[in-house]
Amino acid sequence: MNRRPFRVAALGVLVSLLQPVWARAGSVGADLPESEVGDLRVSGASVSKQTWTLQADGVELELALSETRAESVEGRLVLAAGPKGDFEDWTGLVAKYPKQAPKPAEFTADGKPLRVTQKIEQIADGDWMRQELVFTLPSAPAGQRVRIVWGTPRAGEDGIPLVDKAFVAHYCIDAGTAKALKKADGYVSQHLRLSNAAYEGKQGTVLVRVTKPSLDLAVSLCADGIQKLSKTVFELKLPANAPFLPTVRGGHRLSVLFGLRI
Repeated sequence: MNRRPFRVAALGVLVSLLQPVWARAGSVGADLPESEVGDLRVSGASVSKQTWTLQADGVELELALSETRAESVEGRLVLAAGPKGDFEDWTGLVAKYPKQAPKPAEFTADGKPLRVTQKIEQIADGDWMRQELVFTLPSAPAGQRVRIVWGTPRAGEDGIPLVDKAFVAHYCIDAGTAKALKKADGYVSQHLRLSNAAYEGKQGTVLVRVTKPSLDLAVSLCADGIQKLSKTVFELKLPANAPFLPTVRGGHRLSVLFGLRI
């Protein structure tokens, strides 16, 4: 697979937006070394288009529904997942400091707030654990656009290990990107996992957007065919030259690194 490094610049991020009270002062305060989101499953309707927007501290997913087949639409979505021990430590911190938990999921339909029946389940999967959102949408007419926004646990560290060849390869960091990342004090990352059906285009068109919070720090991922929608928003349409790599738990995954300044 031809994978080309891609980087974009970012603005200074306010640490107060990303750093909970238990983090060290002047620290990214990593909670998970690695975290995944995604793996959407929907029943009762077909999805004609999925648009995923990855940010340093959250994710947005917009679904264009078609061929609604039931009075309600059932769905499951992975809000966060990570190595079991680290994930348990993170959920313990959230329980101790509930006000510092990531923003819960919010739903809108065609731009208007949508009341949704929802619950969160913790599911163990071998040495991996995930937090899944189980939701039921009210009667949804074909063509409706449902938007889900949620916060994610931070996954990253102080400093960026640019001498670690495996790390550099994981995010496709080339010489130019490495130079830009030296301006950062640390990083956070998002890992988007799509089911094989979504990856193969059987769940509608899939668009992946990466939104930078600012302009002077780099973002790095492995991708070809990325389009620049604005100074801070970049888009990749699947399946052409998709950079997603197969995962041991099924599906395919894209990793995105966001440089941060403390």
